[in-house]
Amino acid sequence: MTEKWLAAVFILSGLASPAWAQGPEQLEQLEPGKGEWQVEYFGLFGGGGDEREHSLQVMAGVTDRLALGAELESSWAAGSLMMEGIAPTALYKFSDPDAPVGVGLEIQFGLDRYAFLTGAEARLIVEKRARAWWGQADLILRSARDDGASATSIAYGWALDRAVTDRLWLGLEGSGQTVRLGGRAALAPAGEHFLGPALTYQLGLSAKGDAEIGIAYLRRVAGAGPTGTARFFVQLGF
Repeated sequence: MTEKWLAAVFILSGLASPAWAQGPEQLEQLEPGKGEWQVEYFGLFGGGGDEREHSLQVMAGVTDRLALGAELESSWAAGSLMMEGIAPTALYKFSDPDAPVGVGLEIQFGLDRYAFLTGAEARLIVEKRARAWWGQADLILRSARDDGASATSIAYGWALDRAVTDRLWLGLEGSGQTVRLGGRAALAPAGEHFLGPALTYQLGLSAKGDAEIGIAYLRRVAGAGPTGTARFFVQLGF
């Protein structure tokens, strides 16, 4: 039974990464809350050839402000699935759950399949959701390591959505890597920016469960990253 569950996790993680080395960034939310669980699949498709990057994240709300979890990362290139590693994650919310604007900090450490440190990031998250508008913004400080080399950079992501119905949101999403603070250029691209339309659908699964499905198509507007990338995520909360 354990082997079947492990196989399922690895298969799912091979179907979509928090961020490409070059490409659009993943947007994080201030969830889950106390006593809640969240499972999210995130995928980037395109960027040339059959390149795909995938992640599967599981988070648990420990208190009203603290959530802990981990993210499995993988990539698909040249017809092969490669497991990249696992990233322990901690989210701390500075704001109260009922605050009009949510603010939090997410810390993540990347470990490869041999449990060696491959990088870390600190992500400042700001989110405001009202009846008609939904805004999100992430500011990311990232450190990456590979083959004895390292680099530090700043990246960002944002989205502004308008409610079309009670469950459907349509908007604009942007992200990119702004500046390399130091280190090897290949590990920390700079001046790459992406922009495109995004669609998010929310539905209730049960009295205590819900789902969120999002798609976007992000075009490169500056830099040397992929010309166009499709972004897809499925988020389950319970």
